[in-house]
Amino acid sequence: MRVLFAVLSLLPTMTGCSGNSVPNAQVARSERIVYLVVDSTTHPAQTSTVVTDIAAPYRARTVTYRGNGADGQSVGGFGWDQAGVYTIDPDGSAAQSEYVGPGFPGPYSRLDLALPVAERQGLAQALGSGQVGGRSCSRWLSELPLDGAPFSAATPVDRTESCVDSAGRLLSDVWQVSGKLVRTRTATTVESGPSLAGRALFGGRPPTPLPTQGSAYVVRPSTADELAGLLQVPEPTGPAGLRADSASAVLDLDGARQGFAREAAVLTWTGPAQLAVLRLERDLQPSGGRTVRGARVNLGPLGIGRLEPVLAGLRLTVEGPRGLRLIATADLSEPALLAWVRSLQLGA
Repeated sequence: MRVLFAVLSLLPTMTGCSGNSVPNAQVARSERIVYLVVDSTTHPAQTSTVVTDIAAPYRARTVTYRGNGADGQSVGGFGWDQAGVYTIDPDGSAAQSEYVGPGFPGPYSRLDLALPVAERQGLAQALGSGQVGGRSCSRWLSELPLDGAPFSAATPVDRTESCVDSAGRLLSDVWQVSGKLVRTRTATTVESGPSLAGRALFGGRPPTPLPTQGSAYVVRPSTADELAGLLQVPEPTGPAGLRADSASAVLDLDGARQGFAREAAVLTWTGPAQLAVLRLERDLQPSGGRTVRGARVNLGPLGIGRLEPVLAGLRLTVEGPRGLRLIATADLSEPALLAWVRSLQLGA
């Protein structure tokens, strides 16, 4: 039932501009984390500096520099805002590489929420306390770096030891593959960063927009009540203490099949340094055996869902009626996330 597809032509397209009009959340000053990274896969090992600026809830930027320090030669990076993902070239110019619905920017981390769930599911192991640059942190063992892939348990030869502070920030990790050291990463600075509002995210220059035909998504701003009506579900309410911020219709394109793979409504709620994202989606083509990760959890009238730890916090996925799938991702505690999702309704 292509209900969103039928009305997308009536709604304005979300452009690649980086203003603050969509969504409505205010852009806070960023937090800056500077990492010293040593790549051991080359001989001699190569050192680089990664500067990450995060302005909750939607914006972030990460730029890599050669050598030890941000005064080295830039090799480029990535940016995220309300409208999409951007590639940042070594000269500082930016070009949009994808349109997306509003959501968590790539580097945003709430591992303090995710890791206890990951430990309970056997995906990570607590190793005790540690320190990085005078900052206290908790040591964790996993197979892969915590910010690069779905969580999975370490093996005797594939393992990553990480240290995460009480705010959920990754302060260090040591990554080994097949028993060989691949990379070490250490936070050297955690401090207040620059503003990322408007064009400041791109160094004051406007980013090059992505041609409409070059995107794997079509994103259109809308309203929560309109999207709920189109999907034939009650209008969702947000988590306690958060306010409604944005609503978008999204069509995922399937380049191989020359058509639309799925339609979705993406709704967000924001609070002080918090974000909750609800995606209500329906496949428009056979999904080919979609894999849903996470532990089974009883969600009351919604049935059985899957709870998964992710970099930004926690994610719940529920298969609902009429082929509708609910995916809730939030930097909420597990009880708060479960209470919110259990209060939602998808209709009969």
